[in-house]
Amino acid sequence: MLADSNPDSMKASLPTKAAVISSYAPDQYMKTVATLFAGEKFAELDSMAATARTNRTRFHGGGWELHTLYVTISSPAGSGGNDTLNADWQLLEQKLKRWMAQRPDSITPRIALAGAYRLSAWQARGDGYADLVKDEAWGIFGERQRLALTVLKDAVLLKEKCPEWYTLMINTSRDQSWDPSGRKALLEQAIAFEPLYYYNYKDFAFSLQPRWGGEVGEAEKFARQIADRIGGKQGQFIYFQIAIELSCTGCAEDKTQFSRLSWKTIQQGYAALEEMYGTSPYFLNEFAHLAVRAEDRDVAIKTFLQIGNDWREDVWHSRQYFESSKGWALAPPPEFMEHWAAAMTNFHTPIGRAYQGKIDLEFEKDVAAAVKACETGQKSSEGPFGLTLLMGKDGMLEQAKAWPPTSASACLLSKLNAHRFTAPPSGSYWIVHNVGEVKPPPFHFEAPVIPDVRN
Repeated sequence: MLADSNPDSMKASLPTKAAVISSYAPDQYMKTVATLFAGEKFAELDSMAATARTNRTRFHGGGWELHTLYVTISSPAGSGGNDTLNADWQLLEQKLKRWMAQRPDSITPRIALAGAYRLSAWQARGDGYADLVKDEAWGIFGERQRLALTVLKDAVLLKEKCPEWYTLMINTSRDQSWDPSGRKALLEQAIAFEPLYYYNYKDFAFSLQPRWGGEVGEAEKFARQIADRIGGKQGQFIYFQIAIELSCTGCAEDKTQFSRLSWKTIQQGYAALEEMYGTSPYFLNEFAHLAVRAEDRDVAIKTFLQIGNDWREDVWHSRQYFESSKGWALAPPPEFMEHWAAAMTNFHTPIGRAYQGKIDLEFEKDVAAAVKACETGQKSSEGPFGLTLLMGKDGMLEQAKAWPPTSASACLLSKLNAHRFTAPPSGSYWIVHNVGEVKPPPFHFEAPVIPDVRN
């Protein structure tokens, strides 16, 4: 697949300087960049770009500041590059050209302008199948792609260089259906320039799918090859990033695509991400999505508990998809529901309701300190949970189960085993207790269905 793919030579060329972790959150960084760009503070933006390149600055989760800067200035503000009027693109083009005129040695506005041409080309074309695109749209697409390529060819003559140049060239080579050998040569140049700029690998893998003329399984094979070539945690991290890129694109056409990826390596990649850069809400949501695709409920449960309600639309695309996936992961096991049903049977008797009231009061008075200690002892809140408690005739617990299995619930269960409650009406008596804002009936989900695609 790749020329000169000797793993030892690759590892020898990896940067020895560790990346700097950004003091910004991605959204804050984008807002700062957008404000400077709106005010045409081009010197300050060039300084930010140069610092990001030199320091290889990354956000928590491993995303590069540099790439985010280009995302921010390559499309009209607030547009995302989709339903934007041609006038908005023209204003953006004019502003970037003013930047180029004021600072002719800067590569940053040229790369941004090429990116803008490419994004507007795709807006004109649309994302439908090629045979449905109108001739007029094809004409606009071709012209703007040519403009993007011209700008990129001019930019390569500058003394200043940038890894994002290769990212745009890799995407342009795909858009313009370059010969595979030319695209591979371009990737090799990108690797030699900045081997850890993972966007190049994501985009190259994307271009290897059958919809772009690749063979079935070629993209997944590339993911393995490049992970092995780079090696170690960085290789695993890049494999995770490629898996994100391939986890939904093409799924409607090839539902076996995800099965050709290694779920074990994906998990190793996310663990490497956490270790090297810390995580972020975006990548946490992406990992949850991959766990759903892998049908690994154990991993999905833990990840969804960390997410709580902090879902990301740019990952799930709809609240419905997020909730259905979370519901599949957190649907309680049959044994727990059997115990819950037994407790409800007891509760719907006068004696049972009276006893339940006594236990609830004991939790409020005698167990509250333990609950608080368990909740505050965790790194982050994993949300409410319910308990099913089987009381012995002496008020000691015979069984206790919690769902969802949060860190706080596990902590509390260990403390409850030594607590003596008011004796029940009879031995082996099931009751329930909610910790947190659990809405009755607790943990009621539709029959779990794992969606095929998210878009």
